[in-house]
Amino acid sequence: GNIQFFWPLADWVRKVAAFHLKTADNTHTSEFEYEVTSYAEQVRATAEGAISDTMMSHIISLPAACLLLFFTVGPTSVFVIIFMPVSILATVNVLYRLQYRTGGMYEYSHFSAGLWVSISIAMCVDNSLFLLSRWREERLGGARNIKAVATSITTAGKTVLLSGLILAVSFFSVTFIDNPSVEQVGGSCCALILVVMGVNLTLTPALLFLLAGYRWCYAEWSCIKALKRRLSTYLNHHKRKGYSGCILHQLLSSMVADHDSHINILKQRYNDDNHHHHHHQQQQ
Repeated sequence: GNIQFFWPLADWVRKVAAFHLKTADNTHTSEFEYEVTSYAEQVRATAEGAISDTMMSHIISLPAACLLLFFTVGPTSVFVIIFMPVSILATVNVLYRLQYRTGGMYEYSHFSAGLWVSISIAMCVDNSLFLLSRWREERLGGARNIKAVATSITTAGKTVLLSGLILAVSFFSVTFIDNPSVEQVGGSCCALILVVMGVNLTLTPALLFLLAGYRWCYAEWSCIKALKRRLSTYLNHHKRKGYSGCILHQLLSSMVADHDSHINILKQRYNDDNHHHHHHQQQQ
């Protein structure tokens, strides 16, 4: 039946027991300890624990992810604030129709909601990192906003699409396991990934067309440039000390060193294209 129906009953039993046993904290006395337990109480404790654990993990991981995103793509990182609620609402709309009570095929477990939120946040940040960073590179290289958006979708968008499809297929394969709890996790996460991917691939170019035509949306701030220069100096200093074999060191070095060179290449490419276009017009 409805498990939540038994929760007020359990609370009433605790209250009556506390009154008769005259306990101060409603859990034990000096003589013995007592507690009300049942399957419904187990489900409630697990659900409350899952919610608290999810909140604690997001308190730490979400600000760190947003800070890294801002360091990479600049002010357009605020788009994630729009992507996340839209993706979660669209996902809830789809998952609601997939549950057994509304004619679907799954009976969701109490721990599924926390998993859905975590995957949605991770995919929004990851997809935004791909799409916005590619768009920003094109804009810094001299491309117009429309061309930068088109290039971002045709290049980084392919990566987002393929990675999302691979992840969705991986979760869908889990549905073949003969276990209802595992099956609903695979099916719901597969649908979630497809929905979040679709939201990011359609909403990102729309927002970039409408809101990101101004230079402040993609220009690098002086404080970010100074931080990158300090990081580059620090990495070069440790490279001379013999730490160049560290994978993390190589990754950070390539991120810092290759960014400016890549922007210069894009600027040279667009300058050449503009020069050839102007020359062609003069010949005509």
